[in-house]
Amino acid sequence: MKSKQHKKVEYRYYEVPQDVPVLALLGEGWVRQYGEEGPNALHFHNQMEIGYCYEGHGDLIIDDISIPYKENTFSIFPRNVCHTTVSNDLMYCRNEYLFIDVEGFVSNMAEEDRRFGEKLIAHVNRKSIALSYDENPALGDAILALIREMRTKKRFYQTSVKGLLLTLLVEIAREDMRDDSTPEPASVIGYKQRLLIRDALTFIDGHYGEVIRIATLADRCHMSETHFRRLFRSIMHITPLEYINIVRVEMACDLLRNTEYGMDIIAQRVGYMSISSFNRNFTKVTAITPMQWKKSPDHYEQKLRNYQIVSMQGWR
Repeated sequence: MKSKQHKKVEYRYYEVPQDVPVLALLGEGWVRQYGEEGPNALHFHNQMEIGYCYEGHGDLIIDDISIPYKENTFSIFPRNVCHTTVSNDLMYCRNEYLFIDVEGFVSNMAEEDRRFGEKLIAHVNRKSIALSYDENPALGDAILALIREMRTKKRFYQTSVKGLLLTLLVEIAREDMRDDSTPEPASVIGYKQRLLIRDALTFIDGHYGEVIRIATLADRCHMSETHFRRLFRSIMHITPLEYINIVRVEMACDLLRNTEYGMDIIAQRVGYMSISSFNRNFTKVTAITPMQWKKSPDHYEQKLRNYQIVSMQGWR
């Protein structure tokens, strides 16, 4: 019998700057060999990832789906989608990336028209996208315009970025809404699977500061606890408890950066009943202590956090 391939999954956390809802990873630092650990080393983010390939070629791996990319290919991955990039023969590729707080931006922008905001978010997050520029020039131009603005940062760029970002999100929604008679892209399969646990993910995002029982999450998804645990792991490649800890630590990082609360208050606000539990889980996710994180001077300036929540699919 052929042995099951193990999948390593990492949570990579980006913090968006305070003045704009976009973090741009640009320049020579992103000319590199991608995918040295192979196609089974997946990761997912707390923000939407948009990538643009200027040179090189390889494969975009989305869960178990492989999509080839080449020069002038762009990719869009909603938050929580497991993926990776693998260069062909580990060649050097020149890519640049945008990370976007979609929910935060749209909620603020559409505060007086919540129905529009909810509809836009639903379309933008429905599926992963990988297209060449020629397949959708309008979407490609919107991505490149936002990259240019984030690169040059001319006067009033914060306002310009918000306008360009709205245009970009509308173009993503239009791409999602294109002729329904066309064959459904393979990347939608993963989205439809995530719909099965969407209510659990939403509940965790809204109640991370409370005691969360796995049985409660299973009930919200209308399935048994055993089936829910198995399905959640098969979709997210981590356990429900690991995901809960990821969300709690993400929220703790936000409080550490933006408030002067003591560690005990922060621990309680994000759902930990004791300082020891908070410190243990924070360190498990980030590989540093909360105090070390708070003292770090480079909280979000284009700094990738490879948080070490790792699970090996098929292992027990």
